[in-house]
This record gives sequence, C-alpha cells and structure tokens, in this order.
Amino acid sequence: MIKAALKYAHRGKAVFPLRPHGKIPLTPRGHKDASIDPETISAWWSRWPQANIGLVTGACSGVFVLDVDGEEGEASLDMLESQHERLPPTAESITGGGGRHLFFQWPTTADICNSAGRLGPGLDVRGNGGYVVVPPSNHESGKAYFWSVDSAQSPAPAPDWLLTLIWRPHETYKATSPSDWLDLLKGVREGSRNDAITRLAGKLLRAHIDPHLALEICIAWNDSRCRPPLGQEEVAKVVNSIAGRELARRGI
Repeated sequence: MIKAALKYAHRGKAVFPLRPHGKIPLTPRGHKDASIDPETISAWWSRWPQANIGLVTGACSGVFVLDVDGEEGEASLDMLESQHERLPPTAESITGGGGRHLFFQWPTTADICNSAGRLGPGLDVRGNGGYVVVPPSNHESGKAYFWSVDSAQSPAPAPDWLLTLIWRPHETYKATSPSDWLDLLKGVREGSRNDAITRLAGKLLRAHIDPHLALEICIAWNDSRCRPPLGQEEVAKVVNSIAGRELARRGI
C-alpha cells in the first residue's frame, strides 16, 4: 500500500489513508489532509500499513472521476452514449463493489463539483472536494480494486458533451424545489428510485438527521412510495454511501 501511495504522489495525485476495507478517512480532516509529500505519506502508512488509499479529485490532482455504479450505472451510461458518442479510452479502475471509476483530465476552462445521480441513476461525478478509493485498496466485500486490463495509461480529455452535461447549471444541477419534494411524495417508478433515494438521503443528512434515522425514513418511503420497492439492502447501500460522503465532508 505504501509503495502504491507514494507512486500516486510521485505522479502529482494527492492521497490520504482510509480505513482498511473501507472509505472512511483515518486522518482528522479527511481529504483535506491529502498530500503528495513523501515523508507525510510514509508516516501515515507506517502507522496504518493496511490502510486503503483515497485519491483526491479536482484541480489539485488534475483529474475528475465518473463513477459508474453497477448495472444501473452502466444502463445510464449506455443511454448517454447512444444520445451522443462513446467515451474515449481512459484510465479506468474496477471497484471492489463491481462498479467502474473512469478518470478524466481536469479541464482548464471550468470547475467541476461532486454530484450523485444527476447525470443518470447510478452515475456519480467526483470533482473538487471529492475523492475516490484507488487500487490496490480492498473493498468491504473482500475484493480488491484494480486497474482494468483495457485501461489507458493515463486519463483522457473528457468529450465536450460530457463536460456540457456536468457544467449545465440550471438543467442538470438545478436545486430541488418545494414542488419537486411534494412530487416525490407521490412516489417514483423503476429507473428513478435510486436517484430519488439519493436526493432524499442527501436532504436528510445535510439537515444533520442521525444517519440511522435517515435510513429508516428512506426505507419507509421506499416501501410505501416506490413502485416496485427496492430491496432494503439496496436502500441501505445508497444511504450508507451518502452518509459516508457527508461525514467525510464534515471531517468526521
């Protein structure tokens, strides 16, 4: 792990330690502590030799990441590519949970923020203020993160159509209005469930609702409003993911 962490840093990618088999930071300020300093990194992994590696995305590392989460994310990406064009070959890692992280060069003309599900169900973006787990880290399932055999040697420039969708401020990234929340009470159908639960969980957790209570609320909403309901394990996976990011944002 220490050799890999130092290699990332040598390439100008800021890294920091995460709990073994997890995504929770081990340093007090989480991703804000990330560094490319070899002495700092060596000290971290000497203290926690089995720690996973978190790589900060954004301008400081020169990359942003498109997180394709499982079959739902692949379906969303296929739809986008059918509407535009296929993504170029780029650096790609396979996550321990069965998803993919696609790394792209950081654009010089605009900012990219984090988002969950806004490009489509199962598609997340990690930009400034975000981070991803990188190989050879280990997932809670016991599987390792690894670089795809089809991966390019370095991140490619993102196509214009993808950047346009990410940057679009009033359509893709518009805030959820009160009427939208009222519509959510009417329920959603297959294809929109993960996105709706992601937004609901984010709203609750940003209001500092206890994560366990937020999970129970999301499960109850899913059981009564989703047609058909997602499995409770899937709901828990979504809420746990959002909770982890929110706690990391707070430096917890």
